[in-house]
Amino acid sequence: MATKKKLVTETETTAPKAATAAAAPKRHSKAVQAPETPAADLSLDAREVSQLAYSYFAARGYQHGSQAEDWFRAEGELRRRRMR
Repeated sequence: MATKKKLVTETETTAPKAATAAAAPKRHSKAVQAPETPAADLSLDAREVSQLAYSYFAARGYQHGSQAEDWFRAEGELRRRRMR
């Protein structure tokens, strides 16, 4: 007669189940969702963003080194304008 052997994992042999359950990270039961806004309202025209970013560059006296900051600032400003 054949007998079945139970496969034992390392955690079962070294730590009690209560200890391994307590060490496991807890997961949130509900996912955090962003407020619903139509995608069309938040879509930005690259030409608009680049013109506003260039205006920031000009206002700074045409000093180079902040292209990404200007771009992100322009995107944020245009999104805030559209949210109003």
